[in-house]
Amino acid sequence: MELFAFLFFFQVFLVTLCGGQVYQRYRISQNVNLENQITDFWMFDEKNLTQNPPHLIECAIGCAQDERCITFTVNERTKKCRLHAAYISEFNPLLPANGSSTYYTHEANNSVIIGHPCDSDDSCPSSNTECNGNICQCQSGYSFSPKLKSCVTECQKYGSEFVAFKNCYISLHNNRELLDAESTCPGCCEQKCLEETSFKCRSFDVLPSKCFLSNMTRADVPQDWNCVQSYKVTHHQRQCSYD
Repeated sequence: MELFAFLFFFQVFLVTLCGGQVYQRYRISQNVNLENQITDFWMFDEKNLTQNPPHLIECAIGCAQDERCITFTVNERTKKCRLHAAYISEFNPLLPANGSSTYYTHEANNSVIIGHPCDSDDSCPSSNTECNGNICQCQSGYSFSPKLKSCVTECQKYGSEFVAFKNCYISLHNNRELLDAESTCPGCCEQKCLEETSFKCRSFDVLPSKCFLSNMTRADVPQDWNCVQSYKVTHHQRQCSYD
């Protein structure tokens, strides 16, 4: 895609702390379109950088040593290093952060993974993925596992990330219905799902003034999965934890 016209490539030599022996050549690339911006999309760790500049090397080492890391953001001003389990781009919700620069690992540059920009389902060749909101996401019924780097129907442990599917919902499988204003405000239904303890909340549907929590996904009840373009409802599927 045209995005890659804005990537600059580097080769970083990572060394061991004992003896200074080179053990890995680590190829990274920078997306200059994301200069001075950050996102919380699939961010699983934020580290304080302790070495003297350039902090890029220290942050790159931190990413290389964590098998979940696909993208990292380093800020020379605040001395912060943010690690992401997915490809981040201009299509993610971005926040201003002066001094921040975003880099991709070799894996991110050589495969189409979760978060990669897309314009159709054909742009997302990985198993059980689709183009959703201009980025590759797991299909409905599947959750992304950062540890396995794949889309699965069942997580060993669920996290706090959700993927939205507009105009879609699961019928007849609501474990809990919430109609009060405190449950149906933006973001409130998601929080209610995360806080639920009487059952494992794996998805929720949001309508105007309504919030429905469920322990089911499309993979469990495909016969009750519905998508109606004119229906003002959004289905949210919970993703796997980072562990």
